[in-house]
Amino acid sequence: MIPTMKNRKSVFDRVLAFCKQEKLLESGDTVLLALSGGKDSVVLLHMLRKMQGYFSLQLGALHLNHGLRGEAALHDEAFCKKLCQAWNIPLHVFSVPVDQIAKDQGVGLEEAGRQERYRFLEIVAQEEGYTKVATAHTQSDHSETVLMHLIRGAGLRGLAGIPAQRERIIRPLLCIPTEDVLLY
Repeated sequence: MIPTMKNRKSVFDRVLAFCKQEKLLESGDTVLLALSGGKDSVVLLHMLRKMQGYFSLQLGALHLNHGLRGEAALHDEAFCKKLCQAWNIPLHVFSVPVDQIAKDQGVGLEEAGRQERYRFLEIVAQEEGYTKVATAHTQSDHSETVLMHLIRGAGLRGLAGIPAQRERIIRPLLCIPTEDVLLY
């Protein structure tokens, strides 16, 4: 399906309703977004900008270069800088050697990258006074997580998947599948 203004509005309206229903955002929140430069996080940033009028939000973004993808990672970083500059959103950029961290901790690259992302998000949120940290997990990510937990033999807690909110971390796109991100 080709994205249209009607589709875009419908997707936005569902995400906005989800944020209200789950009380993910409150008036005056300061939100730090994990911005990879990929479709999900860029769409979420655009939606949060639109939501500024509904919730009086202040936005910031964080981009973490994992040091794994060479020129492609530098391109993502440059894109995030250009986007945030154009939209007048403060951007915090960090680089970490995820491969070395994974080796030192005896974990996989994906797990080491995830741990570092959340660590940097928490540090910046704490230091800069952000009340919320937004990640762009979708319903599709949630389903994948539940499936992986099932395969690993997780208990009931693991089968719950990704929560819409945990402490200051919010996931506004959890109500839509990746296909709807593409429609937006």
